[in-house]
Amino acid sequence: MAKTRIGGSETRFVSGAGIALVCLVVAAFLLFVLPREDERVSSVRQLAYDFVAPVIDLVGRPFSALGQVDGYFQSVDILQAERDKLKRENIELRLRINELTQSEV
Repeated sequence: MAKTRIGGSETRFVSGAGIALVCLVVAAFLLFVLPREDERVSSVRQLAYDFVAPVIDLVGRPFSALGQVDGYFQSVDILQAERDKLKRENIELRLRINELTQSEV
């Protein structure tokens, strides 16, 4: 059975979250445009910054972790290249040791 709403329609042009987002954008724009000398404006700016800074930090943590992962993989690549170089040197030294021991006999 389909549910019907009594006294209203289901169509909305903008949702509540959309209205809140528009209000936040307008408020941020006004804080950017209003004069900086006014004490009320600067206190509201500081309050907005105090509210937004932890959110920005929280959102940015995964991206900083990705930067650390990139450094990790670069160091792993360097270590693998060094390991391959040491393996080649080890093989060359073993061959040289075999040559020297055979020439002594």
